Amino acid sequence: FSYGCYLNNGQKYHNGVPSAFSSVMLKKSQDTVGMLVDTNSGTITYFVNGEVAGTAFSDPSIANYTWYPAIGFLEFGTAVAIN
Repeated sequence: FSYGCYLNNGQKYHNGVPSAFSSVMLKKSQDTVGMLVDTNSGTITYFVNGEVAGTAFSDPSIANYTWYPAIGFLEFGTAVAIN
């Protein structure tokens, strides 16, 4: 299973299948992106600069998965800081 979100175009992806997600997108360099995986409610919610971009996924079985976070970039030379 895979869950993901491209905040540069507002699309979300589940198992490689895209669908419309949010109008809140990355606007500038040094944007802050957050992701909340709530295993109690079975949801995945994204944030951009502290603003809720939306709950992208709702799946009660989310709590049963082993998670392997990953970050992807569209441009060479892009950097990320994780905290």
